[in-house]
Amino acid sequence: MVAAPGAPSTPGFFVSLVRDAAGRPRLSATFIVSRPPTPDERLGDLVEHVTLTAELQADVEGTLPLAVAFEVVGHPSSWVWVDGPFGRGALSLILSGTQAADLLRAVASRSGGPHLHAEVLLAGGTVETEVPLGELLGTELDGDPAWLRVVTLGGDALVEVPPVRRPRATPSGFTNVVMLQGIHAMPLQMAVRPEVTRPEPFIPMQPQMLVHGTFETFTAMAPVVDTSGPVLPSAGALMKDRADPARRWYVPTWGFDAPARGTAPEAAAFRFTVRSDGHTSDGREAIIATISIRLRESVPAAAEEVATDVDETAVRPVVLDDLRVSLAIPFRDPGEAERVQYHPAASTTRGDGVLAVTFELRDQWARMAYGALSSRGFQSVPARLVVTATHRGWQSVPWSRVLGGTKEIGLTGVAGAMQHPAIAQLAQNRLAVLGNPLLLDAAQIAPLMQRRWVPGQATVTVPPIDVFVDCGISGDLYRRVQGAEESAIGCQSAFSLGQGDPRTHEPVQVAAAGTCARVLRSLTRPGVFLVVATTHCVGRYGPDSGERAYRPTLLLSSTLDADDPGNIRCVLAAGLQPDLPPHIRAAIVDELEEAEGGPVQLEDPWQAGLSPTLAWAVPPTVQVEAVASDTGFAVLLDTDIPGFLTLQNLLRTSGVSGLARWSLPDGTEVTSTLRLALDRITGPRTGFVQITGSGTRRQLINRLGRRVAVGELRAGRRVLATVGQVLDPAGSLEVTLEQDTPDVVVEATVEPGAETLEEMRAYVEDLQLKLTLVADTAIPAGDAIVVTAHLVDDTDIRTVTLHASHRQDELVFALPLTRYLAHPVLKVRTEGTGILSTSFTWSIRDQGVLIPIPAAHI
Repeated sequence: MVAAPGAPSTPGFFVSLVRDAAGRPRLSATFIVSRPPTPDERLGDLVEHVTLTAELQADVEGTLPLAVAFEVVGHPSSWVWVDGPFGRGALSLILSGTQAADLLRAVASRSGGPHLHAEVLLAGGTVETEVPLGELLGTELDGDPAWLRVVTLGGDALVEVPPVRRPRATPSGFTNVVMLQGIHAMPLQMAVRPEVTRPEPFIPMQPQMLVHGTFETFTAMAPVVDTSGPVLPSAGALMKDRADPARRWYVPTWGFDAPARGTAPEAAAFRFTVRSDGHTSDGREAIIATISIRLRESVPAAAEEVATDVDETAVRPVVLDDLRVSLAIPFRDPGEAERVQYHPAASTTRGDGVLAVTFELRDQWARMAYGALSSRGFQSVPARLVVTATHRGWQSVPWSRVLGGTKEIGLTGVAGAMQHPAIAQLAQNRLAVLGNPLLLDAAQIAPLMQRRWVPGQATVTVPPIDVFVDCGISGDLYRRVQGAEESAIGCQSAFSLGQGDPRTHEPVQVAAAGTCARVLRSLTRPGVFLVVATTHCVGRYGPDSGERAYRPTLLLSSTLDADDPGNIRCVLAAGLQPDLPPHIRAAIVDELEEAEGGPVQLEDPWQAGLSPTLAWAVPPTVQVEAVASDTGFAVLLDTDIPGFLTLQNLLRTSGVSGLARWSLPDGTEVTSTLRLALDRITGPRTGFVQITGSGTRRQLINRLGRRVAVGELRAGRRVLATVGQVLDPAGSLEVTLEQDTPDVVVEATVEPGAETLEEMRAYVEDLQLKLTLVADTAIPAGDAIVVTAHLVDDTDIRTVTLHASHRQDELVFALPLTRYLAHPVLKVRTEGTGILSTSFTWSIRDQGVLIPIPAAHI
């Protein structure tokens, strides 16, 4: 294990290479040189490329990691992140030119070179360190050097080059090369492969808004006594009081709050109900939509600001009369111009600060309203409510004229009065004119000069109120009435008639799902979510499967033709299950229920009635049959002996891959990778750690043949207990929960590693191999040959006796197909009275199942 000097100090933090059972490092480094070197040349001067792969282990004493990341500093493409408590990750790196040569020199000198950065995520934070690759890899030069190869291209093949010599000195390379372009110096990588960012313009679209304002009308009436009330016209959001200078009046406004997820239709502030009403003249279904909306009364912001500075009782709402509400539905006319159609409310009810309105729309306008109310982007502007009302107040007005005899003297606007034309002409000619002025008594005029208060009325329009209730979120609030039954319709294409998006599902971002699954909300069945696992792997039998419980759902069967080996057929049957651990499934449910505000139901494609199309990548000699099932997929692979050998190699390495594709009714496609491999076994659905006990005491039992790291016990996303221990096969431990909870799941991880067919041999159908032993010559009467035989590397010894009347016998061996394919060898020994004792071996696959037994006399 190596910890780099100068790295962040973390006691007990080590980075090492993972080793196989023989102690060899899981490491490969191939250096490609331009040509074979001469005796005096250094390999470092000829290196052109290097490909490095290594399996690394990061250990922190006294704790289990949550995840680990490895990266060669300066090479982001080498970054690898691995979740789980075992701290292992496979890193790959490709270098060229000077960087490749520098790495070779660093390995040869056992120091320097690019640094390996290791970062470990722990429950209490993150620790990290750096190790020079030369130091990490150079220490392996003293052991088996098979991991290090130096090759060159000779013709069409790679030719091995003798091992590199250790350099006499550490050369200094040029690792930071820059190129001069114009007046700019930039790294060579940027000069050769520049990355240009082209930001795309984002133009926010402004929705069209209806202009709101106030239109006042005044009616002159007989003078009245002074009383309190708002002064008209209003000069802003607040109006003065006629009698009390400290009092203010405001016009209340109205707002709409979209119902929260999971709100029951009976309690929601919005409801859209549609029913059939015959058919129209063109044969389409005639419908009537009833739209019920509740608005809440609120105080304008300007009035709230004033109320905080003065006594709240001094700011009062006016009494609204003749309240009218219209639903504005946007549409486009035949000329593609944007229009709005206003539909008046069928009923309006006001009380306790709530305004309840109901609209009834028919046929096409019902469909247009449905689209605008339920589907975002149905039109360029949303549906809106327009509220108008009147309120009373006081208007201060002057008397407009005073009558005196036959003369009329204007008391308002005197300064702008025109003189009589004749008088004007005389004045222009400067002629003296004597007139008889009308004398008025000032005491009589004074009362008429005062302003008088008269009742007035103002018509106001509240700012338009946007109304949008997403059918994907609140599908229960869109309902259809058929007879006496009522049901939720959610997002239905029938109502948009091609005007809206006929969606049946929409993706939902669920943090708990991570990369394990894709979650889609059903728009036609509120509260139901489709969950599609990212990958389906070989599963395990459930706990109620008897002796097969927790074993891989993998069965290998075969038919053997001793006379014609070409007729041997091998059938591999596997059950694939969603690679979705129970603790992640429970966390998905918990997160969705919290977001929806009520219970939800998860269903897989099988439960949703969806049929997949399947594609496989297999060798030509392998035939695949696969069908979907309630647990995943049932897969059969049929092949011959050569095909099985190829298949066996695939199972042990990359696996047999396929793809399942489901098409949803609205055209959306979801996929899942199908993988048959021995290094990834999932399931069962209940988990591979069995939980027993009750109350707050629970026992955890590892039912697998591998170690299991147990992290936490959870109920949904809530942590009930933190374990942080590794259970050996069949191991158990007791855990105390914070509280008694019935639905407890275990967050656990299986130790990485590949299963083998031999390890599953109890679940692989064995071959019944019959071997016939025949004496090659007659056996004299009274003599006998005792034949003992056993398979090499097997202690099961069989014995038969041959004599004159019984010259042949059979031995039956039951062995897995994998053992048969490995060329089993039978070891035979003969003994007998008067018979020459012999001992020999027999290759069953090469020499056949008929074995001659020597019967020569002594």
